[in-house]
Amino acid sequence: NRHSYEMLIDADEERRIVELLGPEYLDVGLIATRVTGPPRACSVCGKQTEFVDWVFTALARGIHSPEFIVESLKLGNSPQKRVHDV
Repeated sequence: NRHSYEMLIDADEERRIVELLGPEYLDVGLIATRVTGPPRACSVCGKQTEFVDWVFTALARGIHSPEFIVESLKLGNSPQKRVHDV
């Protein structure tokens, strides 16, 4: 039984995600994410970890494209979910 934590996405974070993924992100309708560890502050700057940090990292490292992220979020846990190995 793992604990999970809900991290709400406020208007400011949504704006920053749209800057990274484009306006198509707004079609996703995501209002929160569920993670298995408690939210933490960055050890360097002290900022609270947010979903936008994961999005930024995936894009900056070239792991996923904006289109892939948006499409994956739209599919959620559906059987059509894009399978990949990271």
